[in-house]
Amino acid sequence: MSQDPNIPSIPSSAGSVSGEDKFTPYKPRSFEFLGIWERDDWAFKVYGINHQTEHSPCRLINPLMADAARDRVHDQVAVLNSSAHHHQTGFVVIHQALGGNWLLLRWWEHEVICCQMLWESSEQQPDHFATAPEFYIACVFEMVVIDFERRTWIEKMLRGDGDRASYLATRLADGYY
Repeated sequence: MSQDPNIPSIPSSAGSVSGEDKFTPYKPRSFEFLGIWERDDWAFKVYGINHQTEHSPCRLINPLMADAARDRVHDQVAVLNSSAHHHQTGFVVIHQALGGNWLLLRWWEHEVICCQMLWESSEQQPDHFATAPEFYIACVFEMVVIDFERRTWIEKMLRGDGDRASYLATRLADGYY
């Protein structure tokens, strides 16, 4: 396949990592389904991710952070309701990550569009979520959940009979991804 002459070629060394700037090797993280949060007529499947593979049972996510995340998501329902094209259905990822924490809120609109809000907090103040830079989407770990939810939405809502209860009942298995 020949290269389009209008696109500049990229040297083979571009983007390479050398010396001390090596990437951290991928190490699976703990994933767990945390339940369904409901507010008004909305339902959100909630997942937790922790960078530590060993943690106390039922303590994948810091409880203060989980409570703050739930409050933040519930506070957004009025904003989500401002659109006439939503399906009152979405998912949340709470990621207790290395060096900081992330809260992802995703919901479905116009049948096929996944919308997003993203917040971050520090390790020192895990329950103080601030809006993340708007150009951030998700990390490779969070994308595991996003990909699963995308495939589930297609299977249960777009190819299936649009059964919201079936969509909400289909969850990513707990484990290491």
